[in-house]
Amino acid sequence: MPSPIAHSLLGLSCGLVCLGNPRFLGGRKSVVSAGILLLGFTALGNAPDCDFIPGLLAGELNRFHHGPTHSAAWCGLVAFGVWCVWRGIERAGWWVLSCLLATAGLHLVADWATADSAEPIGIPAFWPMSNSYFKAPVDVFASMEKQTIWAIFQPTNLRPALRELLLTTPLLLAAFLYWKRKK
Repeated sequence: MPSPIAHSLLGLSCGLVCLGNPRFLGGRKSVVSAGILLLGFTALGNAPDCDFIPGLLAGELNRFHHGPTHSAAWCGLVAFGVWCVWRGIERAGWWVLSCLLATAGLHLVADWATADSAEPIGIPAFWPMSNSYFKAPVDVFASMEKQTIWAIFQPTNLRPALRELLLTTPLLLAAFLYWKRKK
């Protein structure tokens, strides 16, 4: 599955698109508000991988990976929960909810379109309605070694990481240009 590099850049891209809406943040252009927002979108882009934490604690990083947190239901609930909290702090309309859903959903799309050789192959996209795992017919992202936290930093992961940068940086640039034009 992609590393936090791809997931972070995809989340950041969604945050820039959201921030590009002139009504967003009540029209304020605060650098602090924008920075917090972009940090939040980056975190949301990585949120489904919170299932690494129990594996990390158990000493087997992948032990619980690709479970229910990699489903549309989980991502939808998390995005909706963030939106509800956000609405309690400041006005957040449907535009914000769609950006949050897109951010969480892009994590699933990226994982779905990544080379996967470890069982179970793919993601449980429709959990809890289905326990089936789904995998794209074409691999966009290369698989990375991640049996342990230290395995992530192996030289063999450099090529997949560079590929992630190559594929996601143009999206980030397009989102940045959109934000800059709307700003």
